[in-house]
Amino acid sequence: FKQLSANWRDELETEKDGSVVNDLKDAVNDTVSKAECSQDDDLMHLKSDMTKSLALEKYLSAGGQLYHEANCLDGEIKQFEAGIRRPYFHVKPLDSSQLKNWHMYLDFIETKTDFDW
Repeated sequence: FKQLSANWRDELETEKDGSVVNDLKDAVNDTVSKAECSQDDDLMHLKSDMTKSLALEKYLSAGGQLYHEANCLDGEIKQFEAGIRRPYFHVKPLDSSQLKNWHMYLDFIETKTDFDW
């Protein structure tokens, strides 16, 4: 994602003055909320007054936010998965520490209201 966004920014800087792009980037980072970024229609069907660079910065800001949230979730999940010593089915029962880890893992997943990850 970072490489893709860098390539797009390079393309924009060749089309326009770099200072204008940086000013737009700062303005978008201050005003874009998660609710605005959650709808793809805003980015796919641009309004006539929205410039190409502003739309790109809005898209990159939304992507950066989603990337950060995914990394945080992945870090939380890795804590539980590191405690799993038997990732396969076995007829022997789990020891108490593994069973406790599985219960905490499932409780963590149940607290997440959005399972679309």
